[in-house]
Amino acid sequence: MRKHLTLVALALLCVMAASPVYSQMTSGGQAETASSPAPASSQGPGYQMAASAGMMGFSAYGANFEYLMKGYHGVVGEFGLLPLKNGGMGIQAGAAYRLHFSGKMESYFLGVFVRYFSLSSKSTENLASGGTGEVKYDLTAVSYGLNLGKRWVLPFGVGFTARLGYGPTSSTVKYTGQAPLDKAFAEAIYNLILGLDAELSLCYAF
Repeated sequence: MRKHLTLVALALLCVMAASPVYSQMTSGGQAETASSPAPASSQGPGYQMAASAGMMGFSAYGANFEYLMKGYHGVVGEFGLLPLKNGGMGIQAGAAYRLHFSGKMESYFLGVFVRYFSLSSKSTENLASGGTGEVKYDLTAVSYGLNLGKRWVLPFGVGFTARLGYGPTSSTVKYTGQAPLDKAFAEAIYNLILGLDAELSLCYAF
């Protein structure tokens, strides 16, 4: 875990240092003229809420909230649910830092994300001795990485957000069934798939 946190911190520093506006941000301001203030839509509001159905990482339903500081530094929290047909449930929670290149909410952004995913399900299997037995399947995964995205904001605050990223994942599978399961292979597949970070959502900025 310490290694993961160190890599996230290094990625965050790289994101901040990669922007040509970083020196301006650290000196304390946005590039705006003092003669006539821009309308709120062009300055970029400081808060944004988004909801999506089917494409926030691998959540069937998701929502996130972003707070934008000084026009450039975005702090994001998000939560998602993945209902399963057998009554199980997947839960996703994450946090991210986004560097907005345009100094406002409507902007391209480069981000660093950390995400936790947990899934628990139950099913039945046919036993060799006859009858059926209950099977429990649990998955936990932690992902971190980089993403790149764009947000469009209309003058009245409604907007659209798209992002795509990827990063390494550490997964753990727990399985109680009698049928053979190659846990190492299953975890490798989850590590490959759950590293994807994606969003396609409607949002409201204010």
